[in-house]
Amino acid sequence: MEPSDTCAATEMTMAGQLQVTVNRLVGLTVMLGLGLCLLMIVVVRLVTKEQQIHYVAVTPGLGISRPGEVPEAAARDFAQSVALHLGNLTPATAETVHAAIARYLHPQFLPAFQVQAKWEQEHIQADHLSSMLTVRGTRVEQEGQVYRGMVAAMRRVFVGEEIIRDEEIEVVVEFFPAAVSALNIYGLVITNIRFPQLGRQVAQQTRGHRR
Repeated sequence: MEPSDTCAATEMTMAGQLQVTVNRLVGLTVMLGLGLCLLMIVVVRLVTKEQQIHYVAVTPGLGISRPGEVPEAAARDFAQSVALHLGNLTPATAETVHAAIARYLHPQFLPAFQVQAKWEQEHIQADHLSSMLTVRGTRVEQEGQVYRGMVAAMRRVFVGEEIIRDEEIEVVVEFFPAAVSALNIYGLVITNIRFPQLGRQVAQQTRGHRR
């Protein structure tokens, strides 16, 4: 075999090996991409799926419900916990409080909540507002898979350390059973919250009253 033929054969062999290597890399990349897509789909389904879920109680006596169901006592407890969390805050704790609630929110409701939370945090900081909440009673309604907890409460509002008023409010929390996880120990996802916010007008009214 002539040297030129040997070189040509060697080049063809190397080209073939290179093509095989490229094909393997492409195949591996495709497999990794498919695996990542499947993982993302599984995660999304675990977060948003309404069926095949167990509610795990965090207080004694509530037990574990059947998949997709929330005992009335557990629903009341959850709604009260959300109301108390949002109703007891200070300039130093407002951001932490809202961040703790945010992890229970449905992805579609999260952006609206974050906008409201940012607005409230700014006014709480600017006017040195704080509040304390006392629950008067809670009732629960159910529409399909969605539960609605309505919490009647008394809120005491402060500017600094001075009490400026007591007011009756109602907090409405809508939620459904979802995946229990380390981040969501209740196994419930909030789809909506109606909570009377603290705002700049509170301090403005107080300053006007003092004058």
